[in-house]
Amino acid sequence: MNILELSEQEIIRRNSLNELRAMGIDPYPAAEYVTNAFSTDIKAEFKDEDEPRQVSVAGRIMSRRIMGKASFYRIAGLQRTHPGIYHPR
Repeated sequence: MNILELSEQEIIRRNSLNELRAMGIDPYPAAEYVTNAFSTDIKAEFKDEDEPRQVSVAGRIMSRRIMGKASFYRIAGLQRTHPGIYHPR
């Protein structure tokens, strides 16, 4: 695209983008999602009498069923597909 075809706002934004890159700042950083457990580990270590703990897992949601305030998911992860539940507090 020719610079003559850009609007004033587009020129300002592109100049700002180039200034950020010149300072060594990545204007579009990749999102980082921290995981602290695998579903197989959660299932293996689960005991009814333990205190509930918050975990963060990663995977692809294969299906979802919303039942009132709770949602049930099937999550495909690195190891295999497992059911999950999400209940907002």
